[in-house]
Amino acid sequence: MSCYACLAKFSFFTREYSCPNCGLSYCSKCLREKVTLGEKEKNVCSNCHKKLTSNIDQMASSNVDTPDLLVKRLETLENPAKPPITIFRHSNRLMNLKSGLSSQDKQILERLERLKAERTATLLPDESEIKRRLALLQDRTEDSISDKSKPHKFVMKSEQEQVNDLLNQYMAETGLDVEMQDEGNQAIDEIRDRLRRLQTSETTSTTGVGSCLQSDDGDEITTKIIKRAIAEGQLEKRLERPKCEEYEDDDDDDDIDISDADESREDSDLPWCIICNENAVVKCLGCDGHLYCNTCFQQGHEFFNMEDHKTVPFNRRDSLS
Repeated sequence: MSCYACLAKFSFFTREYSCPNCGLSYCSKCLREKVTLGEKEKNVCSNCHKKLTSNIDQMASSNVDTPDLLVKRLETLENPAKPPITIFRHSNRLMNLKSGLSSQDKQILERLERLKAERTATLLPDESEIKRRLALLQDRTEDSISDKSKPHKFVMKSEQEQVNDLLNQYMAETGLDVEMQDEGNQAIDEIRDRLRRLQTSETTSTTGVGSCLQSDDGDEITTKIIKRAIAEGQLEKRLERPKCEEYEDDDDDDDIDISDADESREDSDLPWCIICNENAVVKCLGCDGHLYCNTCFQQGHEFFNMEDHKTVPFNRRDSLS
């Protein structure tokens, strides 16, 4: 390390010192200038000494005021300056300009005079106008604004009157609470009654619908059975024919009812539904080859739970041949 000013190397004999202002390292020879920093006088380098002394001189020159300036400042503090008074004088300049002008120029001058008169004629709005504008802005009436503007009058009451007023107010509030509770209880009771009525009406409607459905199902079943019995009776009347004579074989033990066999064969070969006497469409193998139309087959087998029976399509020509 060496001195920042003279570049002398620091050793045991030349010790290192730092400038208290800039902080650079100098030897004792280069830190000879003395300046007051804070409250103490300290040694600084030449550069810092120049800067500090020049700033002090400038501050001293700027802060020093002459006696005349001080007197003027004191006068302004005691008697602050008021804005100058302007006096407007009426001049007949425009009237003088009118002489020797054309009609158009005269009209222009008249317009200027009117504009000046209108500007001077505009006055500040009074209190009523201000209230009206404020009411228009706030969407209110002028009376409400005037009522609020009035000062509130305090009425002096005794302690007993204040206590009585508080008691009356408390009693009125409790009465309101009781009325509100009664009204709420009445409303709750009405809602409960309505719910009960709705529940009872729903239960009665569901029971009525169930009974109607059950009665409808029972009526349908009975009508189906009656129709089936009537159809079977009609079939028996139509198919009544003289029975064939019985033939006996050589063996007495084996007796065959030929008439029953022929009748069953004729019944099975007739191309009609065994229930409704309509043209047969289906032959049921599970019912010993009985003939049915589509509607009777579906209704009868669904009613007796015989939906697993197998069917074969029936052809009328084959049966007649």
